[in-house]
Amino acid sequence: MTFCRLFAIISILSAINTAFAQQYQAQARTFVESDPSPYRSGNVFIDLYYGSQRYALACLFFATNLTSNKYMETDEAPLEPWEVATNWTSEVGECDWYGVTCDDGNFVTGIDLSGNNLGGTFPNEFSLLGSTLNYLDISNNPTASFGGGNFWISEMVYLTHLDLHNTNFDGRGLPDISELVQLKYLDLSFTYFWYNLDRPDKNLFANLDQLETLDISGNSYPGPVPASILNLPSLKKLYIYDSDFTGSMDFINDLPTDLVEIWADGNFWDEGPLPTGIRQFSNLKGLSLTNTGRTGTIPAGLGDLQELQRVWLYGNSLVGTIPGEISNLDKLIIFQVEDNLLLGSMPDEVCELFDNPFGLLKVLASDCTTSGGSVNCPCCNCCEAPCDCDSGGCAGDEPSPPTGGFCFSGESTVDVLNKGTVKMEDLKIGDKVLVGVDGKYEPIYSFGHFDTSVVKTEFLQIRTSTSSGLEMTPNHLIFMQGNEAVPASSIKVGDKVMMASGKTDTVVSIQEVKRTGIFAPFTSSGTIVTNGILSSSFATIQKSHYVSLGGFEVPLTYHQLGVVFESPHRLLCHLWGLDECARYERYDEGGTSQWVEKPMVAFQWLLEQNIVVSGILFFISFAFLCMINLIEMLVVSPVYAMCLMAAFVADRRRRRVNKML
Repeated sequence: MTFCRLFAIISILSAINTAFAQQYQAQARTFVESDPSPYRSGNVFIDLYYGSQRYALACLFFATNLTSNKYMETDEAPLEPWEVATNWTSEVGECDWYGVTCDDGNFVTGIDLSGNNLGGTFPNEFSLLGSTLNYLDISNNPTASFGGGNFWISEMVYLTHLDLHNTNFDGRGLPDISELVQLKYLDLSFTYFWYNLDRPDKNLFANLDQLETLDISGNSYPGPVPASILNLPSLKKLYIYDSDFTGSMDFINDLPTDLVEIWADGNFWDEGPLPTGIRQFSNLKGLSLTNTGRTGTIPAGLGDLQELQRVWLYGNSLVGTIPGEISNLDKLIIFQVEDNLLLGSMPDEVCELFDNPFGLLKVLASDCTTSGGSVNCPCCNCCEAPCDCDSGGCAGDEPSPPTGGFCFSGESTVDVLNKGTVKMEDLKIGDKVLVGVDGKYEPIYSFGHFDTSVVKTEFLQIRTSTSSGLEMTPNHLIFMQGNEAVPASSIKVGDKVMMASGKTDTVVSIQEVKRTGIFAPFTSSGTIVTNGILSSSFATIQKSHYVSLGGFEVPLTYHQLGVVFESPHRLLCHLWGLDECARYERYDEGGTSQWVEKPMVAFQWLLEQNIVVSGILFFISFAFLCMINLIEMLVVSPVYAMCLMAAFVADRRRRRVNKML
């Protein structure tokens, strides 16, 4: 495909743009014509789409780098370039440009430029990527798009993930998303979209049957929540706080029963009791209805929602007492009911839940009598609004040490027996995954970390010449040449890593990316093949992949320690069965398993002690865990047990014969 033919095709977009648009278009055209591309021969692209995607990305760069818009003009500081622009508008192929992900055919499938200081006006030429792009995150940037400038969004028909939150995108009503039928995640929060969501000419949500997460908070949509949102069949998470909605909160009763989170704080709701339909959400994990004019009592039925982890009901006019049934919520992490009209005492059972050192409840807040309130709560860690609390506790609490990161992103993929390639976020306990170079599959018995929240986490995206891009936290362990598990942060371009084939492959690029959701599946061997690369289930919490006590390195790697460390957990799962083991999976607010959180805190405390104390306690604990590991091997492998018994009997006979001689 020659340049003349390429630019003839895309000239339709150029004809309708402003002088500024013509400037960045000219820059992009000059770049595509003059700079070599690995996807062309001479002035002919191997495929038309290689030329159009290079042009679209060049337009994106020149339109948003060192450029302004009306929302940025109030800032007198000089314009700053993109935070990271590695390889952009260079002779390197687009697949190696920062934030860009491609499929095996080198077609762009994902772009993550969140928090990268994109300015200017987002170009409509981006629509040229509409036939391949499935992931787009440009959140937390000052870039803007106005009215008809949002045209490109309607063309991105293969998107499954679209995140524009905290940008300067502007428009009366939401952009046309009606044809984005594959969307699973949509975040348009804290932009400048405004006006009624019901459009007379088009039902924006009618075709979004796969949409699971919707966040349109922080904008202005005066009027009730439209029925088209309530009828989304796959909706799991709905965030509509501070959006100027009006009317009754009984719309909650009509939401899909598989709902996992609902945040509807603020707005201008009619006063009234908590919606009765909340009790139908058996999978509900997060409920936030603060400052919504709720009256009446806290229903005892709230205690039947066994999956509840976070409850925020402060800033209302709730009366009566706090029901003791709240103590049934053994996964509860946050329970805030301060700034209400509640009376009586915090139930003893709830206080026991909070005081349990092995429990998950970290935040318990009410209007305590000790602070002039009307609730007797000796166990609350916040007694007066406003409470400054998060999943780790409240202001004034003794902070807990961090547990470190040992996770994959939800975009990483694994090979599941009888299912094929599956994203990490879609894995379940019991799935048999490829774990080694010998083609062996093992079931996932637990997740050390499982968090599907909207919180962004930084990952390293490691690509080899044959792998599309493994994404893991910097401390997570990956196997290098020589079968040694090292932290991902120590890997460099040019290093060789172990592949599922048993051979090594060369790392060709490493990028930092931000993703929602973090996952760490555990297998019996402690290994898992992710994006074709052999990885560990574990991570280091020190600089080295070897354990260090008091400044002295122990000849024990964190991968080896992790395998032994998990022995009691694995043994219980073998004895109980995976279904029963899954029933007792618990995760804190950050997604860390209860099997990991408390032992990790204890281990980090041990590492802080002097060499004598840490050495003695470590080796006693390690010896005990090794005994459990041996018992596990005997239980799991009868053949191993028989061989061990035969060896024991043979040794006894040899000793007897020697004694007779």
